[in-house]
Amino acid sequence: MVSLSSTWIQLFGRGKIEVLRAYIKMKNLFHILYLLLLPALLYGQMIDYTYSQSISGITNDWHLVPLSNHVIANTKNGLQDVRIFGINAQGDTLEAPYILNRASSTSEKRKVNFERLNESKNSEGYFYTFKIPDGKTLNTVQLDFKAQNFEYKVDMAGSMDQQTWFDVVENQRMLSIKNARADYSFTTLNFPNVNYKYLRILVKNEEQPSLLAARISEYVKTEGAYYIVENPVLKSTNDREKKQTIIQVNLNEIVPVNSLNIKVSNDFDFYRNMTLEFLTDSIKTAAGWEYRYKKIPRRVIHSYEAENEYFLAKPVVTDRLRITTYNQDNPPLDVSGIEVKAAVYSLTARFTEAADYQLVYGNSALGFPSYDIARFQKNIPKNLTALILGEAIKNPNIKTPEVVSPLLKNKAWLWGIMGLIILVLGWFTLRMMKNPPVE
Repeated sequence: MVSLSSTWIQLFGRGKIEVLRAYIKMKNLFHILYLLLLPALLYGQMIDYTYSQSISGITNDWHLVPLSNHVIANTKNGLQDVRIFGINAQGDTLEAPYILNRASSTSEKRKVNFERLNESKNSEGYFYTFKIPDGKTLNTVQLDFKAQNFEYKVDMAGSMDQQTWFDVVENQRMLSIKNARADYSFTTLNFPNVNYKYLRILVKNEEQPSLLAARISEYVKTEGAYYIVENPVLKSTNDREKKQTIIQVNLNEIVPVNSLNIKVSNDFDFYRNMTLEFLTDSIKTAAGWEYRYKKIPRRVIHSYEAENEYFLAKPVVTDRLRITTYNQDNPPLDVSGIEVKAAVYSLTARFTEAADYQLVYGNSALGFPSYDIARFQKNIPKNLTALILGEAIKNPNIKTPEVVSPLLKNKAWLWGIMGLIILVLGWFTLRMMKNPPVE
């Protein structure tokens, strides 16, 4: 029987066969080196993530991955450096795509178009009538008057035929003060949702109020998933010279603040400008800790509504808030408590291959990932099962200013080692080609 080796020699000649044998040996050597270097290669891919958490409970292609406050506190702002990696049975590294879910409460004002019909007057005051498009729901009317200093009492009624009228708002106080020491106003009617074809507003005043404009809208509040931060610590300070009250709110841990409700126990009417700030950074100096805050656009706190709840455009990640009220010549407000609501975050992730998956995060160099599934969200099943995350494990090789870098933490070492391996392999290859084995 003719051996396969003899057949190859006849076809290609002995010299080429020896090169082929050397190639096979090199291929086997590369395979062995790959298996030996696989942990280092995987380490090199995940070296820049500060934390990792194991993921368990995968039974389907689609699952929810809950994100704890620890994840939120240790990621880049916006959670853009979160990734899901897995290693399958063959040792390949996989990346599971996901969609970030922010189940926070939101509020929105939807403008309602209308027609201003007429104005009239009787002994009660001045009437303004508006026609609303059919089927439009509304709950807010904002009025703009020509006068800059006034105090009015306002009624509002609704009708479907302008014959029978139903009371919607009674004796709502409207106020505007503008002088060298104060500049604020409140001219908004808030009421439960109504659906009338006509609205009629009565301004109870002897002199004509000169209504310049009206804005009618539907204020829509969407309740998302949230939780109430437990036991925030309040510290209030009155600055008599600046006529301000400063309230420090310590939340005890870093959370994504979605809204806060300031509870005031005073029984008198009030209307104060207010500034909200959240802590972004703290630096220890020789003089002590220096805290840096970022301002949220100025708000107003007032007694026109039972609650002063403020929704943020997007949650802010912080563990400390600062609230400043500007009292002017008024007595300070007695803030009895502050209810802080935090948003709930999760990932909708797809797992198409069996593997040992981990959630990794904490890499300031990364931006948001781009996954195809973001374009096909309507195809994602509903009522997904939540997965279980293991304990957060910190990567001991992440650089810190106080710790000397380990050998493999510097990527230059990894490249140096790989370069040395390539040189050694090249030397062996040339040696085998110069001195082929003889049968």
